[in-house]
Amino acid sequence: MTSVSMNTPKRFLFCSLASHGFLHPLIGLARELSGRGHQVAFVTDPAFAPDLEAVGLPRIGRSATADGPSFTLPIWYQPLAAAIQVKHIEYPCRASRRTCW
Repeated sequence: MTSVSMNTPKRFLFCSLASHGFLHPLIGLARELSGRGHQVAFVTDPAFAPDLEAVGLPRIGRSATADGPSFTLPIWYQPLAAAIQVKHIEYPCRASRRTCW
């Protein structure tokens, strides 16, 4: 088994519902982790890209070629919306195996 040092930088992917009440507390946590040398990124609705850009945090779209609504608060629990959210999380996880986000 490989041991990992507590000082080894980690990667954190924040998955926030499309709401300031969900996103903004995570921004504070992400900035602290980033300040400690960790890589952080967000998957959330495109409407919140300006909030993340304003504080220098990356938002990853649903795919390399397409983006759109995701983690929409009024419908987050519906099966189709949940499937979109899973795909939104899956894309950066797969992509991170090839490149750093």
